[in-house]
Amino acid sequence: MSPLTKAKKDTALVFLSFGNILDREKQRLIDMGLVPGESIRLLQESRNGYITLMLKGSKIALDHKIAGEIIVSEVKQ
Repeated sequence: MSPLTKAKKDTALVFLSFGNILDREKQRLIDMGLVPGESIRLLQESRNGYITLMLKGSKIALDHKIAGEIIVSEVKQ
């Protein structure tokens, strides 16, 4: 278990839980499909402070602070 910001690029991950984020931000992520057990893939951590991930076939860009509150686990292959 670790925050999304610590994951390696192009790694298959599973979302576990949210850390300390506002309810409205949490609800927005849930509305996009980020629910416990959902598979995600870290695509890119860019220099402008955003992290790009693949969620249900869509690319999503998240602020580094919010991404640090998304707890994931690496999928063992």
